[in-house]
Amino acid sequence: MDSHNFKIIRIISDTEFIVDAGSNDGVKNGDKFQVLDAKSNPIKDMDDNVIGYYGAQKEILTATDVHDTFSILKTRFINSTSNKETSIQQMMKSSTFAPFVTGSMRTDVPAHYKRANIDPSEMEPLEKSDAPIQRGDTARKLS
Repeated sequence: MDSHNFKIIRIISDTEFIVDAGSNDGVKNGDKFQVLDAKSNPIKDMDDNVIGYYGAQKEILTATDVHDTFSILKTRFINSTSNKETSIQQMMKSSTFAPFVTGSMRTDVPAHYKRANIDPSEMEPLEKSDAPIQRGDTARKLS
């Protein structure tokens, strides 16, 4: 077996799973696993022949309870979004900058990657799988 690919062997709940990898496999609390839909996103060569698959991500799970030969993985914890202004933003609104501060100063702008200069017609996005997580799914260790 690939040293980074393991299997979901039990579904405890909709937030907890057991994977067949533990400390004997180098897993530590906090390690991330990407659960994949192995037969999605066929990759084709220039002659339109399928040469493999790039599994679509179903979920990212985190090891929270590692044993010798298995680990408990959980879904991510989602903090509630806050629109509270930072102390710097509050200071700007109440200072000489106030006339220049217009509209909302929201702090919930998501992080993102810089976009590369590409021809959009060349883009073939990978799909995220809507398939449910099942026993036997591949769980690839990311970290």
